[in-house]
Amino acid sequence: RAASAAGESPAQQATLAGAAAAVAGADNNMTAVQQAAAAGQAAALAATVAGLSVQQQIDSASAAASTAGAVAGMTPSEQAAAAGAAAGHAAAGRGMTADQQAAQAGIAAGSTAASLNLTASEQASSAGAAAAAAGSIAGMT
Repeated sequence: RAASAAGESPAQQATLAGAAAAVAGADNNMTAVQQAAAAGQAAALAATVAGLSVQQQIDSASAAASTAGAVAGMTPSEQAAAAGAAAGHAAAGRGMTADQQAAQAGIAAGSTAASLNLTASEQASSAGAAAAAAGSIAGMT
């Protein structure tokens, strides 16, 4: 709300909300995984309130989770996993089907791994693992 009142863009509002949630999580002794998840959820919510598209909400969640994971000391592979988990969670919260949730998680993890300069093999592995995890959570066989 403060970012909105200050005239920040919708995307920046989501980024700031994610960062604030991660800081609060760190202050409350949350694990790195919990901090990343909290950041992703807060960013997705802020993006929703700010009127961003569903895809932008999911992207905001994955970016915030990855950034929070980095600040909390996660490895690049762990950051990619956190981004994928946040994207899958955000997709689920927006009524997407299980296969869409898995796809969003895989895309987010793979693109995060690429942006962190992981090898092509690591990018594929991150994408596959995140998609499988999201699919499992969503009840896929």
